[in-house]
Amino acid sequence: MPLVHSWGPAAADAVPDLLAALPVAPWVTPAALAEIGPAALDAVPALREAAHTGQIRAGHAVWRLTGDAGPLISAASARLASSRSNLAWELDLVADAGPSAAPLVPALRGRLTGAPGAMYPERDEQIAAARLVWRATGDIRPVRQLPSIHHLVADEEVLTPTNNPEVSWPTVTPG
Repeated sequence: MPLVHSWGPAAADAVPDLLAALPVAPWVTPAALAEIGPAALDAVPALREAAHTGQIRAGHAVWRLTGDAGPLISAASARLASSRSNLAWELDLVADAGPSAAPLVPALRGRLTGAPGAMYPERDEQIAAARLVWRATGDIRPVRQLPSIHHLVADEEVLTPTNNPEVSWPTVTPG
């Protein structure tokens, strides 16, 4: 899929094959379809259906192809309500919708907890949630003041290969 994605509009003949791949590769197919552009508009109904099931990447593709952020916001709302974690990548996609994502702001506040997440995936999600709040509201000041972001940026206890006793880091010797 990344190859087809990189072809952009030149991959227009692949739209039927990409549609067939959508159910088995929902994490990469929508972006490839969106990259094709107007020649992939026939894929919009299938992408809307996938977004209706909570597939944020499909909703993002609908937004890119049509300008309609509704399916993207609906998919994000469903995923946020499910309390599923590891949504950093998807939250960054939703941030692309800018002010259209404003209805999601209350649901994102729960990810801005006032304390940094225990591990990087959680921290990445906190940062992505803050970025989405900023992009949705257009105001960076409240995001800068959110305790989660302050702690993430100011946290002096960031685990690195040299100070994490729970991980055995390989020693690399030049030569």
